[in-house]
Amino acid sequence: MSVKSPTVRQVEHEIRPIDWKNLELPKVDTRPLREMGEAVLYTSLGLGLLAARGVRRVLLKAYRAGKDTYSSGSSPAQSKVRDTTSVNVPVMRVAGYAAMDEHEAINALNDLDAASLRAVEAYERAHAARPGVLAVIADRLKNA
Repeated sequence: MSVKSPTVRQVEHEIRPIDWKNLELPKVDTRPLREMGEAVLYTSLGLGLLAARGVRRVLLKAYRAGKDTYSSGSSPAQSKVRDTTSVNVPVMRVAGYAAMDEHEAINALNDLDAASLRAVEAYERAHAARPGVLAVIADRLKNA
């Protein structure tokens, strides 16, 4: 039996750099892709514009309806506005009153008019409710 020696094959290949200037790429028709992109863009812009116009119309109609109802005098909101505009709110004219002890609070009442005394009385009843302070306020209001 004879043994054959393996055949050695030698392959040569030349590696050359790519000539980018003369490279020819296949022609691709991008028109359908461009048309689809334009359609999506225009549709999105159109929907946004229509939505904005719709919201604007709704807001204008709501504003006009509210204004007409208020002007006619039949609006519940108008009666509430009338009721709240004439409310007399008492104002505390004693700075730092909440932090004062009973003796300091009584001394702070010396220069107050009747309206201010009533405001301090309302505050005192709602918060500390000190009997000595309330008695002095009642006495001063009776003599005012």
